[in-house]
Amino acid sequence: MKTSNEIANIAKALCEAQKKINHATKDSKNPHFKNDYASLEAVIDATKASLLEQGIVVVQSVEGSTLETRLQHSSGEFFESTINLLMTKNDMQGLGSSITYARRYQLAAMLNISQADDDGNAASQPQNQKTQPSKAVDVMTGNPFDDYTINAGPNSKLTGTKLKDHSPEFLLKTVESSEKWHKDNNKTPHKNTKEFSEMVHAYLKHIDFLPF
Repeated sequence: MKTSNEIANIAKALCEAQKKINHATKDSKNPHFKNDYASLEAVIDATKASLLEQGIVVVQSVEGSTLETRLQHSSGEFFESTINLLMTKNDMQGLGSSITYARRYQLAAMLNISQADDDGNAASQPQNQKTQPSKAVDVMTGNPFDDYTINAGPNSKLTGTKLKDHSPEFLLKTVESSEKWHKDNNKTPHKNTKEFSEMVHAYLKHIDFLPF
């Protein structure tokens, strides 16, 4: 993450904004995972007013194959983060989906939005009453992993298969073995191999198999 030379003002402002930022509403549904998630609009709605009250605006822009998200304070101070755009389809629809996903993912991560009590009643129910677990707000669902077809190079048996067809353990072991081989042999990974590795790591973080 990049920052301005001074961050005292924006750090204080963010602390105040965090006190009032609400949980994002789960307003969208993912048919593959069969769960609800908070859309980009929901994340913005949950954060915009509190940020503006503290003099902070969010600026998100696409630079080449990356998305930059900047939290800009009225003092001129800022926090800025960059994320690679991972596309599953090489067309405008794929680009649009990738940008929307990246905006939601990065904004939620920078503002620490992760989960919310589904109905707000969990804390008020009697202790001897069995409660259902609250549903997590997954700001990353509705993601580009659902139909991602692996292209790990012409010599890979994985090419042409789907990420979701393989276990997380297998995917991680495959990527780590490849990275180790390239490092030990001082070889530069092929573009497809590097892209596959990045996608696997992002996917495993999405399903909470790896920490963020």
